[in-house]
Amino acid sequence: MNEGPVEGSPALTGRAPDWFWSLGLFAVAFLLRVAYVLEISDTEVARVLVGDAFAYDLWARQIQRDWLGHEVFYQAPLYPYFLAALYSIVGPSFMAVRVTQAALGGAACVLLAGAGRRFFSRGVGLGAGLLLALYGPALFFTGLVHKMVLDLFFTTALLYALARADERESGRWVALVGAALGCLALTRENALAWLPLLAGWLAWRQGARALVPLLVGAALVLGPVAVRNAAVGGQPFLTTSQAGVNFYLGNNADADGTYTPLRFGRGSFAQEREDAIALA
Repeated sequence: MNEGPVEGSPALTGRAPDWFWSLGLFAVAFLLRVAYVLEISDTEVARVLVGDAFAYDLWARQIQRDWLGHEVFYQAPLYPYFLAALYSIVGPSFMAVRVTQAALGGAACVLLAGAGRRFFSRGVGLGAGLLLALYGPALFFTGLVHKMVLDLFFTTALLYALARADERESGRWVALVGAALGCLALTRENALAWLPLLAGWLAWRQGARALVPLLVGAALVLGPVAVRNAAVGGQPFLTTSQAGVNFYLGNNADADGTYTPLRFGRGSFAQEREDAIALA
């Protein structure tokens, strides 16, 4: 027997369901990004890869020939592997890369809105998602062959998983918090500094039992990388081997808070690695 909508449901209150707002937010964010990508498609910024973009593209093509590699990762590997997987499906099309990144950017807006709704309110969530959809730097990085798009996606995925874990006290969502953090660490290694903070917050909210799925989720992502690094380089680094170089770049006598190459005019990460070895 059909009893009709329950009290407080969207059908009874006249409010549009959450999926409707999420779909609309994704459409706005995605279409804005695609419009921007099409607008710059004939410019030198889109046609010519320089700096990190050139290095990521080269690395992705090398990965297609040898998916395991022969050395411990020096730079965060997830974005080059993302490119290599995409190249294997659609070919080395930079337009396909940018459209895929536009979709990830739209998904990031939806994830942020979902996290904001659960932590605060529906209005706060939608406002945050819409601000991110319109945020200029986020649109700009969509048009670059650069890992910043994955940084944003996994940061918002982490926030969303954390909000769901806090809402339901679910071990599955806590494990997804760990997995999202692990993925973020494979694009931005210093994200691992959040692990003790997240562990402390979850333990405070849910008790020490939450630490097990958190660590399991992170280990499922970072464990294979550590095994791979140990197999090819003899050192089980969870992400990369450049912690010492990064510490030096940020704390040497001439550090000013901005990135300065170890040797003037040599800013690519391949040159940085060579110069770090030479200076050491």
